[in-house]
Amino acid sequence: CGGGFCVDFAVGGRRFRGVADTGSPFILVSTCAEGAQAGSCAAYCRAWGCTTPSAGEASGLEDTDEMFAAGSARVVWRRAGLGLGGVGLGNVTYGTMMEVESYGGNGGGAF
Repeated sequence: CGGGFCVDFAVGGRRFRGVADTGSPFILVSTCAEGAQAGSCAAYCRAWGCTTPSAGEASGLEDTDEMFAAGSARVVWRRAGLGLGGVGLGNVTYGTMMEVESYGGNGGGAF
């Protein structure tokens, strides 16, 4: 996982792998603009998991622009069930990263 600690989790029944970032208050998952089966997206989505902006339920929160050390992303906030280690943890609000500007590196989702 590139020197970080990664965790497998599910949001809304979709499986993801992401960096367990203890400094982040969010659960973030990725989309791929080209579609999960296209070119570079296919490998990315197999490794980290991908979703769509319409997955889950509306959270009632406005979209936001989030800044990170490795880039920035437009985030759509949604709600769905969270699973960790095969255990359902109930519904949570999570962010679906849309337009991402990377400054280098790739950690998939963040938990």
